[in-house]
Amino acid sequence: MDKRFKVLLICVPLLLAALIGNLYKNKDSYWSALPEEGMISGDYYRVEKISDTGKSASLEAVVRDSQLIKVEYNEVGGRDSSRRYNQGLSKRFSEYNFNMMEHGDEGVSWAEVILDIEKQMIEKQSLTGEFDMIAGCTHSIELSMLPLAEKLERKMEDSSSLRYYELTKNLGGGLYGNLRIIVEGERIISCRYDELFAPKKNDIIYKDLKRFYRQSKYNSMEYGDPSGIGFNMQMDELNKRVVSTQNMLDIQGLPATTDNPERGKKRNVAWDNYIVLAKILSKEMGR
Repeated sequence: MDKRFKVLLICVPLLLAALIGNLYKNKDSYWSALPEEGMISGDYYRVEKISDTGKSASLEAVVRDSQLIKVEYNEVGGRDSSRRYNQGLSKRFSEYNFNMMEHGDEGVSWAEVILDIEKQMIEKQSLTGEFDMIAGCTHSIELSMLPLAEKLERKMEDSSSLRYYELTKNLGGGLYGNLRIIVEGERIISCRYDELFAPKKNDIIYKDLKRFYRQSKYNSMEYGDPSGIGFNMQMDELNKRVVSTQNMLDIQGLPATTDNPERGKKRNVAWDNYIVLAKILSKEMGR
């Protein structure tokens, strides 16, 4: 057989495999970490581990009427992350997933893999057992998520003193409001509000915001709030205020709640969105 023909027989399949692999890697597969619209409430359980370098992994579960209704896993990069960009970065609602799709070997996002495991846990009504895994992120799953799941399942054998309330509302224009409240006894111990961008670019009406699809204002490293004050700082201050006063509707004096003519900035409309959701949850909580 002609040597040149032999070379072609070897090279063509390899070239085709490389092309197919590259197409798969660069595909924009559909996934969404956006919580379902509507309200959920139930008993709340959470476990977390933090490394010496500050990397953290957490797993949360919500149970209602003995049914597992929510499972959420997240990681925050530590100081030993190879890329400075990922240090302190929350993975679930940030640019991390797009960086992984671009630079990872499997061409899938971190969230895509984690969401699939969470879905299986809900379907099986169990945090432990055998789960089908999408190729990619097995390190996170095997070393962090599944060990935490075993720990959390043992914890769930006892009743919880914590109650969880969550409301997700479509705000229009490709933006969603998400409010999460955790109550211990009669006291609010956590009040977290965030705004998340739609899973699809075309659903976001403002061109300059389309690039933030699948991300949240709080967790995005690139999003700049029009008020001139970091969205994450604003919502951290909200949490402190509510935990201190136990009043979900008192936002007076918090950052970006009023116009700032000197800096040419206006009140953050996110506060108006928050109040809408807070009133709904307050009623649900009987406050």
